[in-house]
This record gives sequence, structure tokens and C-alpha cells, in this order.
Amino acid sequence: MHQESSNFEHHRKSHHPNHKHPANDHIDLSAEWKNSLKDKAKSSLIEDVLHDRRLSEGDKFRTLINFADSHFNGAGQNRSGNSIEISIQLVHRLAKCFKNLRFDPDAAALLSEESLKLLESHIFQPYIRQLTPRINSNSPEVGLSPKEISNVLWSFAIFGFRPEEIMQLMVAKFGRNLSAFTPEGLSTSLWSLSKLRYLQPEVIAQVGEEIARTRKPFMPIDIASVLSTFAEWNSSSPKVLNALVDMANSKIRRCEPRHLANICKGFASLNFKRDDLLGFVSREFQESGKINRANAEDLATISWAMGKLRYRDEKLFERIASRSLEILNSFSNKNIANLLFGYGLSHIGNKKLFEATVSKLSEPNRIITSQALAQSAWGVGILYPDLLTRVVTPEILNQLDNDAEWLQVYSALVGGGVIPTDMRFERYDSIVLKVNPKAQTPFEISVFEDLKKLQSKNGMEIKPQSFIGGVEVDFELTAGFRKIAIECDGARFHRTTGPNGGGLQGKDILQNRVLSFFGYSVIHIRSAEYFGKHRDRVMEEVFAEIDR
Repeated sequence: MHQESSNFEHHRKSHHPNHKHPANDHIDLSAEWKNSLKDKAKSSLIEDVLHDRRLSEGDKFRTLINFADSHFNGAGQNRSGNSIEISIQLVHRLAKCFKNLRFDPDAAALLSEESLKLLESHIFQPYIRQLTPRINSNSPEVGLSPKEISNVLWSFAIFGFRPEEIMQLMVAKFGRNLSAFTPEGLSTSLWSLSKLRYLQPEVIAQVGEEIARTRKPFMPIDIASVLSTFAEWNSSSPKVLNALVDMANSKIRRCEPRHLANICKGFASLNFKRDDLLGFVSREFQESGKINRANAEDLATISWAMGKLRYRDEKLFERIASRSLEILNSFSNKNIANLLFGYGLSHIGNKKLFEATVSKLSEPNRIITSQALAQSAWGVGILYPDLLTRVVTPEILNQLDNDAEWLQVYSALVGGGVIPTDMRFERYDSIVLKVNPKAQTPFEISVFEDLKKLQSKNGMEIKPQSFIGGVEVDFELTAGFRKIAIECDGARFHRTTGPNGGGLQGKDILQNRVLSFFGYSVIHIRSAEYFGKHRDRVMEEVFAEIDR
């Protein structure tokens, strides 16, 4: 890699209390790196560069690039017997600077495709050659430690570099040594493998078992990281999630607003609800004053997560609204969409907040993505249909390509009275066909007779053959804020979720996602279970699920 003339400040001496820094006291640190014969001196120089606050992220990155070029490609780069440790530290710190470059407005050139190709050929290729014998070794004295594995994987993930020649070996090493990883190392490695798209179901299961078995003391940021990975890969073992809830409950007071928000987001993405955790989060936000430190993304995430999990806490949502109005200018369109979507899912209104956010969304020349538009329209349409046409009009339906977004906007327009309920669209009919609507069968008629008992028992309204956001369901059940869809699955269906099933397949997945999007819990009843066991036994399980 081309050596640049750095001419940076001599930052190592800055840690001495009596050292003075003249305004123009600059030197080239490349020479100092080359002259550092011992690993300890090199390690200190790397850390000093990383933590020197007077250097921009771009300057730090360029300096460490020069160090790396000299280390991997310069004469005598392997003079130190332990140079692999310096290699790992250097690339890990280089990745940390690279991650922070998005905050440096002058660093665009460092993120160019050409720069990244140079980085790969001049830094990563020799790095891989140096790592390979260590990864292949099973000797504790020669092989990589858990911390080194974690740092290597994280560096690859940040750069988006996936060296196929060693990834499988790295994953195998990670899986075999899970018990030796710290909670931070475990969550970092898991997150990194997820970003590299190199996770396998068996590895996720192994990590889950390790978490549930040992209940290591995860910090809030690690809990949030693990949850986000589980959500991305749709891994939702109740045993593991309950263990993570217990860990989170014990750390609530140590959580920053972003940790509270991200932990709730993780559980909401997995549709896993524990009222004790959500109650702790709500109280911590309100009573500790942390909500006053929450930024726009934190507030939007909490609203979305609480709404998704149907946790109705009017005082919390009132506080979220007050804080949001204070810092509304910092809200992005995505933040506004998540905020309003959460209020809509919880069915908690705040007219002042909605009027202010709708005004912001409708500002001239404001660019908004179709996803943000759809979520905002849905939230507004549910609670304040009189404001809806300031967000969307029927004409927008012709511009939406995504089916889920189209259904959201269509549902908002119909629910808000902008489009009459009997007005049909070809697009609507084609989407309905995709989710496999079914005519009533003797099985459904029999289930309907059983469900009628609920009407007299708790006043739950039951609508057979109901359309919800363009999806036809066998039965729609509503009582207050509870909304449930029940599907009667014939023998041709695979095992399904619900009181008596396993995992959904095919079109059922799309249908469940759409129904969930519109705030419905879904229960599936299999004909084989219904007619194979005592009918009352199956319906007791269904009623218990409804009452839960």
C-alpha cells in the first residue's frame, strides 16, 4: 500500500502531565513505528493513536494504515516472535477507526471502493496468511485465544471482509470453545458471524444453550446484541429468551436509554413478551429520569417495541410524547414512523404529538421512504383519521411496490374513511390470492360453534371469514384492545404454531407476518389435532391461548 506522509502530532508524549504541545508540533509517526522493535512499544503506539482526541478519525485511520502497511509489507516485519498478537490488535483498532469514519465528514475518500480493495490486497491478504497456522492449531499455546477469535471476527464484520479460506475454521473454533468466551466475546462473535452471513442454526442453538446453561453475567449492550442476532435469524427458544429476560431484569438500573430501547426492540422483534421486564423498563425510564436523556431513536424504538408487544402504559407513552416534542427537530422520518406506529399498535393517542409529527412529515421537499410512509400512515389512520390525508392520499397506492407497505396504506385509507370499504383494487385481489384465502369447510363450521361460547363468556366479538389488511382469515376475534386471528388448517398443512404445533411453512409465514403487522396474534388449529384428540381438549388449549 502506498505510504503516505503522515506528519501527525507526537501524541505519545501527550500523556505526560508536563508535556506542552506547540500548535505546529507535528512529526511523522511512521518512522517511530518502524523503529519500535518490541511488541509492547508497538502496542502502546497503536493505543495512543486510537485515543488521541486531537486527531480526527480520518487521521487515526491513515496513521494506522501506515502502521499496518509497514507491519505486513515492510522489511523485517516478522522480527517479533509474537507479531501475530500485534497484527490482531492493529487490524482490530483499524476496524474501530473505520467504524467511526461515518462521523468524519472529510473521510469519504477513505471509504471508496478503490481504498477498500487496496486494504484487502495489502493488509488483509498477508493478515490471513499469518492467521492461518494459528487457526489450524489446537494447541492453547499456539492457537488463537477466545478474545483473539472475537477480535478477528469483529474486524472482518466491520470491513465486510469474509475470507472463505478460514471462515469455516473460525466458526468451528468458536463453537468448540463457547464456554471459554466472556459474555462480551460471545455476543461480539455472534454478532460478527451474523453480519458476515456465516451463522448456522446449530451454532445459534449452541450459543443459546450456553447462555441458558451458564447464565453468564451479560452486560446490557451484550444482551441487546444477542437479541438482535437471534431476531435476525429468527431463533426464539423460550428457555434462552427467559434467561436473557432474567439477566436484563437484574441489570435494568445499569442500562442507558439506548440499552433499554434495544433490549425491548430485540424481544419485540422475536414477539417474546414478559410483563415483568416491560414494567421494569417503563418504571426505569420514568422514575430515574433516563427518558430525559433519551434521543429520537431511543424514543421511537421504545414506542415501536412496546406497541409491538401490546404493552399499554399510558403514563409511559405520555412521557415519550413530551420528550419527543422537546426534541422533534432531531427526529428522522424513520424515527417518526416507528414512533407513530407504536402509538397505533398500543392504541394510545396524543393529538398534540401526532399533529406535530404529521406537520413535520408534510414539510415541502421532505423525502420519505415508502416503508416510513406506510408505517406513519397506519399509525395516523388508526388513531387520527382526520390527519391521514396530510400523510397519504389514494394516489400513493400506485407508487408502492412492496405488498406489505401497500396493504398498510390501503388499510389506513379504508380505516380512515378515505377509501370506501366496497372499493376494490386489482392489486388488492392479487395480494389476497397470494395468502391463500379458503372457503368455509365443515371443520371451520365446527370450530365456529365452539368459539361462540366465548361470546357469552367474555363478550368477545367473533367474525368468520374476515379480511384484515387484505388477508382473509377464518375467524377474527376482538375484545377491547385484544385482536386475534384464528386459522383452521387442514390435513395438507404442515405442523403450525399455536397450542398444538411446531413451525410454519410457505404461505402461512407471509400471512402471519401481515396479520402481525396489523396488530393481530395468530392461533392455528390443525384438523388432525382437532378430530384426532378429544375436541374439547383442543379447544381448551385454544381458549387458554386466547385468555393469556
